[in-house]
Amino acid sequence: MFKKIRWRIAIPYIILILAGLLALGLYISNFIERIYLQDLEDRLIDETRLLSEQLSDEQELWADLTALDKRVRTWANILDARVTIITVAGIVVGESELDRVQMENHLNRPEIQQALAQGNGISTRFSSTVGYRMIYVAHAVQKDDATLGFVRLSVPLTPVDEYIMNLRWTLIGAAMVVTFLAMGLAILVAQGVTKPLRTLTGKAESLALNESLWREHTRIP
Repeated sequence: MFKKIRWRIAIPYIILILAGLLALGLYISNFIERIYLQDLEDRLIDETRLLSEQLSDEQELWADLTALDKRVRTWANILDARVTIITVAGIVVGESELDRVQMENHLNRPEIQQALAQGNGISTRFSSTVGYRMIYVAHAVQKDDATLGFVRLSVPLTPVDEYIMNLRWTLIGAAMVVTFLAMGLAILVAQGVTKPLRTLTGKAESLALNESLWREHTRIP
């Protein structure tokens, strides 16, 4: 009976501690992911702005696509990102990784539409071309209030996803260890709570036994 009482006391504490630790771990991992993505977005926004200013100053590159491709590949190596140059009509005229001639019109891409309306745009989505999530940041290239086109940087989010997944597994492991420790503590607490009951029950049983023996001893034949 006392074992059942002990576990009834211990189990709610164990469940509460485990749920709290898992919720805290999920919150921490999501918080870190948001910070990491925000830092990455800020960096890409600054870099696309610098590239758009350079393309605005060197308008001759828009007419020499061979030179533009060469410049784009140089930027990609420096920035460690995929670089794409897109005209205001959505035609890809510069690309650091793929064959731009085979690429479809990019005017309807979310980041390009945002850049067309606001000057810069950000989009995170799964890329069917490479098979993993990518973040895309685009910035409008402008000259004398006219939009010449867009410069877009994109980087894979695979390192972020792997880091967050490893972090979550680490937090889950830590939560399990703490839960086992808490389980031992909860059992000790439950034992402490039930100890007076066990003592009282033992005394009651002893008194009942003594009374029974006394009655047997004093019974008149």
